[in-house]
Amino acid sequence: MKYFPFLLLLLVVSCSDSDTVQEKKAADNLQTVHATAQKIELQYPKTWIHSFTSDSNLPNSILAILSPLENQEDSYQENLKVYHEVLPMRISDSLYHQSAIAELRIKNPNLTIENRGTQRFGNQVYNEWYFQFENNTTAYCVHGYTCMRDSVGYNFAYTTVKSNEKKYAKEVEQILSSFKPL
Repeated sequence: MKYFPFLLLLLVVSCSDSDTVQEKKAADNLQTVHATAQKIELQYPKTWIHSFTSDSNLPNSILAILSPLENQEDSYQENLKVYHEVLPMRISDSLYHQSAIAELRIKNPNLTIENRGTQRFGNQVYNEWYFQFENNTTAYCVHGYTCMRDSVGYNFAYTTVKSNEKKYAKEVEQILSSFKPL
């Protein structure tokens, strides 16, 4: 019995070292994008790339994080696009989420958009929406996430080929977990 506290301490130290090594390995496989204009910082897998795009319907540029192509037959890069908008005042996360869904429905009346409620990734809480669509012979799905930070609204849209929907889910969760507003 006199060795029990020592064994307990040894167990705690060995677990924390293991966690530190796993966190270090995870950090080694990530790169960070610090995008001041988009008011965001994210970490994403080193095998992915990021770029900035514009949309004539949006006043701010969009940060796009793109998966690698798997092979020669792979013709679509799954992607997470991030858009922000500065509002004249702070509104609730749920109201911002509802306005994002309403805007999608107005611009795309034929889409069936599901409100999937709140999701937690790491320390971040998002409101999720979802829809599917087809383009020629390929089915796609879009998972959208919204959140408010002060008076800035953030929209994250993860688009993937339907057959790959679960394939990159962990990476997308990891990216969303790393979100830091600037």
